[in-house]
Parts: sequence; C-alpha cells; structure tokens
Amino acid sequence: MDASIASRVGRITPQEWRVIALSIEGVAPSAACEALGIAAGTLESHKQAIRRKLSIPKGERFELYVRQNFAEGVPIPEKREAQPVSKDIQDRRVRWLLRITLLWESF
Repeated sequence: MDASIASRVGRITPQEWRVIALSIEGVAPSAACEALGIAAGTLESHKQAIRRKLSIPKGERFELYVRQNFAEGVPIPEKREAQPVSKDIQDRRVRWLLRITLLWESF
C-alpha cells in the first residue's frame, strides 16, 4: 500500500470500510446495498466520501483503485478508547431524552 494512503486511512468510518471490503470482493452494487441495508444513493455517498478521504483521482474507477491499493494487507483501523463523559453531560442527556419521551407521548 502506498505510504500516502496509509496516513489517510484513519479517517475512514467502519461503514466505509465495509464498502471497501465489498468492492474488493467484487460484490455488485445492488448486492452491496442489500448486505449493508442501505439505499443505492447512500452507497454512492459512502464511495464519494472514501474518494475524498483517500484523494482518489477523478478518472480512476473506485473498485479498481481499492482492489489495487487495499486487496493485500488492508490496515486495521486503530481502536479508539472511549472518552469519559462528565456527570454534567450525562445529566443533560438524561433530561433531554426525558423531554423527548414526554413530547412524543403527547402526540
């Protein structure tokens, strides 16, 4: 894998990694949408986001590019540790959820 790509893969989301994996396997777009439980437009949005994050050239086919650059030794994203949430933020979330629940019941 190109060293310049390796430095940018950390910005790819888990769902985008799934899109890359299905593209490497040669899964048809309709089957990929079904496997991921998303619409065709959402699949295209993921591909565009990956193109932007990896700076894939405009004329390059997405599927061909990921096969050439990721088929061997796809880097596993580093696991991010959960950040502790302050008690104040937790309390605000609970109050917010309670408000939403009460509003929803009023409909």
